[in-house]
Amino acid sequence: MSRITKIISKVVCILIFLLFVDKSIAMDEEYFFTIHAHNLTQYNDYISLSGINETNFASTDTRLSRQGLNRQVLELLLFKKAMLLGGCGCVIEYHAADVSTSHARKIIQVKESKAIAHPIAGFNNDPRLQDKVLLSEPILDEKDFFVGFYTHSDRADVLSLRDPLAITQLRFVAATNWDVDIDVLKKHGFKTVLADSWSSAISMIRLSRADVILQPISTKDDFSFTDGDTNEVYVPIPGIKLKFGTSRRYFVSEGHPDGIDFLNVLNKGITRLRDTGFLDHANRAAGLIDDRVANWQLLD
Repeated sequence: MSRITKIISKVVCILIFLLFVDKSIAMDEEYFFTIHAHNLTQYNDYISLSGINETNFASTDTRLSRQGLNRQVLELLLFKKAMLLGGCGCVIEYHAADVSTSHARKIIQVKESKAIAHPIAGFNNDPRLQDKVLLSEPILDEKDFFVGFYTHSDRADVLSLRDPLAITQLRFVAATNWDVDIDVLKKHGFKTVLADSWSSAISMIRLSRADVILQPISTKDDFSFTDGDTNEVYVPIPGIKLKFGTSRRYFVSEGHPDGIDFLNVLNKGITRLRDTGFLDHANRAAGLIDDRVANWQLLD
């Protein structure tokens, strides 16, 4: 082969490479995300105890332990894993936020392109995510997302209820900025009591100013969760569940220069997680898909 022919061959190879190379090469090399300090501590503790590191982070063969795994930890883990599996050669790092920033504020930052995305997912029917953002493939399908009717462990008056009609007459509490929860409550015609925040919402239940709050089923043996501020225990009405009617998806800035490329890489990774069965395994490990409640009565 002549020298000219070799040069032409190399040029053709380069052109073919440029034609088919993953467009994510235009992305930044590093992306930093600020996370609520408490959530980040839980995430780091889980990663450390699970033996997950940079060399095996992208593996879909890793089996996740249930201990210490909750929705926030799982979504942080899936976000980074999906980016790596999707072909991102970039660095994804989480840092503790200096101040507590609400999920609503994170949405605004993404919509204003001050952040390219947020590694804690949102609900696909959240009205705040209807413009200026790009939604990823679901990491939890609508058909799989059920919630329980949680009340304080001392509320025997609520926990003794089994009649679905009686449960629908209870006072359901939600924070004023929980748009999706409020829409779900309105859709079912439940009596809604509004609170300023999560802490005030569950305090209202403890003080009998409200009766129940919709929450994902806890992974604990008794399905309970403990409020970290007060150490008060909350449990679901036994044997009753509700289909929440929405999916969980990451949201990416439509206006960010890397937004579309970022979403494409993220979606490739999520598809890989789903196709390998890891996504189903992960959601079960975190209790978001819980076979223990498969036979619970579904409240329409």
